[in-house]
Amino acid sequence: MSVVEIARLTCQEGKGDEFSEALKRGLAVQGADPNCLAIQYHRGVENPDEFVLSLTWTSVEDHDAWREAHREEWRSHIWDLIEGTPQLLGHYRFVEQVKGP
Repeated sequence: MSVVEIARLTCQEGKGDEFSEALKRGLAVQGADPNCLAIQYHRGVENPDEFVLSLTWTSVEDHDAWREAHREEWRSHIWDLIEGTPQLLGHYRFVEQVKGP
């Protein structure tokens, strides 16, 4: 069963638009991996310099293998714009959809 990785990133103040574009390029690195099944990211309404990523992986082990091989390539797209360090909130398994399409 797949897992969803949730992470929160904050970019430098006022750099949200630039960061969003850099993030798209960086997320293409994950998207190229066949074990990365889906990617979404959301931008804060109250804080437009904050982003939440949701990446679906085939397993935690596959995500860890990707991270070992490609983390620095991914970071190279966003690191100059990030504030602090990314917060990996963890990996989660789907339980139930209560409402939606």
